[in-house]
Amino acid sequence: MATSALLSFGAVKESHTSPSRAVSRVSRRHRPPIDATAHRGHPSAMARPKRDHAYYLRQLKVREPDVFARFEAGEFASAAAALIVGGIRSVPKPINVLERAWKNASATDRDAFLSSIGAAVGLKAGTIVLAEEPTTSEPIANPDRTLTALTVARINKLYPDKPFPCGVIMGAIGFTKRDASLGRAMTRPSRIRPEMIDALTLWLPAEEARRRS
Repeated sequence: MATSALLSFGAVKESHTSPSRAVSRVSRRHRPPIDATAHRGHPSAMARPKRDHAYYLRQLKVREPDVFARFEAGEFASAAAALIVGGIRSVPKPINVLERAWKNASATDRDAFLSSIGAAVGLKAGTIVLAEEPTTSEPIANPDRTLTALTVARINKLYPDKPFPCGVIMGAIGFTKRDASLGRAMTRPSRIRPEMIDALTLWLPAEEARRRS
């Protein structure tokens, strides 16, 4: 009698076991082994996709499909130009380009560059002597980012022939030749971008000095 009562009690206890607990025991029993390579500090978990032109073009296709379609149609001279127009990459500032080029240039190349912009290397290493005909200190643009009258006159003096070679200058200062903003600014009070002002500030006196030499 006592034995049957105990068996009956065990059956009742088993019948009242929570289904969720039973599932939990089964899931723990069949849980897959932990992948050690998924640990946060593992090199494979830290790997990142290679950020080359292909990577940025995929970003362009997703974020700016219209610009990507124009790139595939051959409207841009290069993938870099399409990425800049699409806002995926930014135009490097001329000062950054100059800094990188200066670091990679040899002593001979540096002397040649200084001579081309109307400067000469001083007797003491690292010093620079200004040219006899220093360029004007007047800013390239007005506070509203329109070209000053003197800047327009200086550029026209360099290129007196018509039509005005806007594409040539834009390419020389590091912008796409199809950008007509400089041509508009030369003929009417049209604003230009700050980075273009910086580029013209470097290019114009250097070009004047090159032509004097």
